[in-house]
Amino acid sequence: MAGGELERVGDLARGIDLNSKSRAARISNLWEQIVGIESARNSGPRQLRGRRLTVATSSSVWAQSLQMISERIRQRLNEALGEEAVDEIVFRPAGWDPGGGADGPRALRDAPPGAPSGGRSRKPPARPLAAEEEAAAAAVERDACDADLGRVIAAAMRASLARRDS
Repeated sequence: MAGGELERVGDLARGIDLNSKSRAARISNLWEQIVGIESARNSGPRQLRGRRLTVATSSSVWAQSLQMISERIRQRLNEALGEEAVDEIVFRPAGWDPGGGADGPRALRDAPPGAPSGGRSRKPPARPLAAEEEAAAAAVERDACDADLGRVIAAAMRASLARRDS
């Protein structure tokens, strides 16, 4: 703003590439390619702060195993990104699946709600979903504008419905 005059939003946005993905999103999209299918099922990038990448893992064993090869993972990430985006990677078992509840930790895409995951359950088992509840969750998953987002929302919906009192 110059001299108290308003600027047009279009003028302010000029030069911003609205189609480019953030580094963190690009890292998430590359993760399975970088670490492999099994490692990706048990880990996932959660935060990129500066050049420090924090990766959540399904267990402390996975965190330790991946930490041992973190330098190679870092190199492969930077090569794939075409820039030095990551200087350090930290693997942590905490916070793997915030929606995992008593069944956590688990990756949202790996196990359907209510499936055993190795976690210790302190809550009563989830009740089976009624046909109309399952149909509603399936519709949300099917109609979502993004397939991954649809699966996540439907999984959260199913977990919430299954824990609801009859």
